[in-house]
Amino acid sequence: RSDGLLPEALVNRLSPAALVPLRKLVRAHQDVSDFDFAAAQALAHLGDGEIKPDLEAMLPAAREQSKNASGALEDYIWRIEVQTPPGALLEYISSVEPSGSRGKREWAVRRAYSLGVSPSAIRQAILAHDRNTSTRRERIELPRLRELGIELGILQEGDLPDVPPRLRVTP
Repeated sequence: RSDGLLPEALVNRLSPAALVPLRKLVRAHQDVSDFDFAAAQALAHLGDGEIKPDLEAMLPAAREQSKNASGALEDYIWRIEVQTPPGALLEYISSVEPSGSRGKREWAVRRAYSLGVSPSAIRQAILAHDRNTSTRRERIELPRLRELGIELGILQEGDLPDVPPRLRVTP
């Protein structure tokens, strides 16, 4: 990938033994210019709490050097925290907490699903998010969540009938 990050499908296939060398890559460099963001992203996706203090330690320097780097580190820390324990993902999915960036709530649904959280619990969290939201801004993720939920077999076609289909841009 051109963004230097690892595809989620590959990260999900990493064995526990792979975490050790990934942690070494993250800890090897404490400067934003040579920091291994791909390794950090993989560990964060997997919820590796062991690396969280290292990410937090890097954050002040990243804030001084690069808004993009500090944003990435903040996201990695959030990903670790939001899935510890895995049930916390359901709290986030059902909340009206702004995602900060498109795709966070979708990521939370995919991550909960891949961690084996009950599909009915994920469904209830998505439906609760729908019930809890009222403003257009709060509801912006619902079309994609509905589409993803149906794709994963979490939602049924009749769920979220008031949510319009996601707009697609055609060339």
